[in-house]
Amino acid sequence: MRFMPLAAAKMLSFACALMSILATQTAMLTQFGDGNTKFARFMNAATGSVVCFLIFGLAVWMVLRANKEMKKMEDANGS
Repeated sequence: MRFMPLAAAKMLSFACALMSILATQTAMLTQFGDGNTKFARFMNAATGSVVCFLIFGLAVWMVLRANKEMKKMEDANGS
């Protein structure tokens, strides 16, 4: 069995990195954009959607993995 708190910390770091990418993109489009607000809104919405779906998928995967590990532990203790 892997060390689960370390795996959770890695997943949290990944989620933080995704949010940082979104924040950096937003700041760069605001600072260095050519004034095309439609493009900036579209890019921020697209990147924000991808980040949200990735983080949601990550959360679902972590819950499923935790349930699997808990069942393994119950089977090992019950046998």
